[in-house]
Amino acid sequence: RLLFAWLAWDYILTEPGRYPGTPYPRGLAHFMDLRFIHDTSTVTWLIWTAKLALVLGALGIAEPLTLGWTLFVICASKSYNQSQGYLGHAGQLLTLCLLAQWLGSLWALRKTMAGARGLIFAGMKAWPLQLWWMINTIAAGYTVSAITKLVNSGGLWPFKGGVFILQMLKAHQERISSSGQPPGGIGLWAVDMLHDHPWLGSGLLLPAFLLEFFAFLALLNRRMSLLIGLGLLSFHQMTELLMSIGFGTHQQLLWLLLVNPVYWLIAAWCLRFRRTSGLPDIQ
Repeated sequence: RLLFAWLAWDYILTEPGRYPGTPYPRGLAHFMDLRFIHDTSTVTWLIWTAKLALVLGALGIAEPLTLGWTLFVICASKSYNQSQGYLGHAGQLLTLCLLAQWLGSLWALRKTMAGARGLIFAGMKAWPLQLWWMINTIAAGYTVSAITKLVNSGGLWPFKGGVFILQMLKAHQERISSSGQPPGGIGLWAVDMLHDHPWLGSGLLLPAFLLEFFAFLALLNRRMSLLIGLGLLSFHQMTELLMSIGFGTHQQLLWLLLVNPVYWLIAAWCLRFRRTSGLPDIQ
């Protein structure tokens, strides 16, 4: 809970929007006027209330309110930025997981007790459900991504190595245009290699596509969650190496929720404790 709140902390806005207005409405901008994100005094109030709400939510206090407010502030600020022509999706998965956590707190409130006491303390009992919904969100996100690619390509996405090469070239040109620096690592060498041998691009796309498509298998048990998580982390590492696109928050969420090293450390300690104490293993 605390580690996830630490990740979400970085997505709370830190300053007013750079430009006034939302000429290209996206997200919440379709439904409400977000120009208050450009007002300095309002944004200062939003920052501190969102951070306080996130801390309280991480402690399980009044989560239907605290997580809901944090989620609104993050979505409003990101919608405002993207409504000005800026496009980015680095925080999409984290925002969806925060939404799942908030919905879990509402469900727990509905299932436990009514009134102020339930509103304040229900979240403290909801974490297992929230964690499960967050893992479901990650798995669904990757699987839906794979299905979308398959549908939009007429079923040929895993075999379109040429498209992958084109995306690499676009990513490299965008980096050069933004920073004036060519991509590091083996990106340039890889483009030349894949250009000469397009079938290698399909060889990279197919396993990556299968990982995304079968991400839902992570819901079977902790072992499958570990395998799928490590596989998706390898996929992101390859993307970062070849295209200089990191998706750092996605990787942090995979470590935290799918790989979950804390769980495996505790499981290993419990197993060792049971064996040293002469207790039978749990089957």
